Amino acid sequence: MRDLIRLVPPLRGHLTKIGEVWKRLRMCAHPRLYSAQFNPAQREALGGEFDVERAVSHYLAHGADEGKRLCALFNPDWYLKQLDRAGITIGADTVPFLHWLSVGWDERIVPTPLFHQGFYEERYPGATNTYAWSFIHYLVKGCYQGDRLASPSGRHHAGGEDPQASELQAPLLLREMLYRADDYDLSRTSWAEEGARVARTGTTPWSALRRTVGDGFSWTGRPRNCAGRSAACMPTPWSWCPVTPQTASRRPRSCSSPTWSSTPCSSSPRTPAGSRGKAVSRRTTI
Repeated sequence: MRDLIRLVPPLRGHLTKIGEVWKRLRMCAHPRLYSAQFNPAQREALGGEFDVERAVSHYLAHGADEGKRLCALFNPDWYLKQLDRAGITIGADTVPFLHWLSVGWDERIVPTPLFHQGFYEERYPGATNTYAWSFIHYLVKGCYQGDRLASPSGRHHAGGEDPQASELQAPLLLREMLYRADDYDLSRTSWAEEGARVARTGTTPWSALRRTVGDGFSWTGRPRNCAGRSAACMPTPWSWCPVTPQTASRRPRSCSSPTWSSTPCSSSPRTPAGSRGKAVSRRTTI
């Protein structure tokens, strides 16, 4: 707890707020993502794969200062952009994740491109009946349920249930987040988040491409917000593929041109066949 008091930005009623921040921190901890940010030798030296308690303890003692990421549904760069849009300033020495837990949470700032609040509330109107904020519903329940769509771009995972996901605090989209993990700085972004970010903004992440995987790779896929379109137009087939003379000059086109598609890497995740052609705008009860 002393580490949390040290790290949380000083606010009015600081010590009173610490207890609430602690509950939120524990709820948001995703040990599988945290473990993935250490190489095998480091994990072994730290006692193996983290569970929730060990991940939280290590994060507060070391990980926060080292820039590690504890929560799969918190993207630091996305959060800082949302803060800027909201006109909220953050200290240069403040840990963005802990700022979100103590400030951004209360301001209801969604800290990830993987969740679209308006879409989720339209599709699952009961989410705000059981929780004050729909993102909390997704964080606590929705991210562990195989049939939940977090945004117009889809589930961000292949579907299917995992009965242990909630107990282990392992969101189903972690598989896609850890896809080609060696190509990304997982403390800041992942394969799934870059795809979702492109779908939300409609722009090609060339700067992110150079930052995360170097100049030897090229983005291929359909970067566009596909709200209201079929699941066949979702961003799950996107992949990072090596640049070749044939692909070096390619540029992504809008998914409004269904006749065009790139040739993704053979190992990239695909949209489940059963979901093709199904609309994603219908409402579903909680």
